[in-house]
Amino acid sequence: NCFKGGVGNQFCGWTLAWDLWGGSVSDDGYSKDSGILEAQDEYAQSDLVDGEVISFSNIQDRGFRTSYAAWNVGKQTVIQPPFAKSDKRFTGQQTIYSGMIARDRSLIQLTCI
Repeated sequence: NCFKGGVGNQFCGWTLAWDLWGGSVSDDGYSKDSGILEAQDEYAQSDLVDGEVISFSNIQDRGFRTSYAAWNVGKQTVIQPPFAKSDKRFTGQQTIYSGMIARDRSLIQLTCI
């Protein structure tokens, strides 16, 4: 069995643990149906910076297909490692970008242990 749960972390140190879901649910389904995107948007709407809404950026692993859903909920963005076709190599810039995302994701996961 596997449980899926959302974790949020802001630069100020605010950390959010979202509901755990058990059973058969895809990562995409969890992101879209759990309400976490809506909660993030609600928080952003109430935490204005100089009178402006700063939307959330969601760091996700490859394979998540939530960019469209996140954009439709408060114009949130999704940051993911780049894909390379099966017989292609990453460029130097893609390798650095992918490494930065992996580092940021690991810090978020370690923060919430």
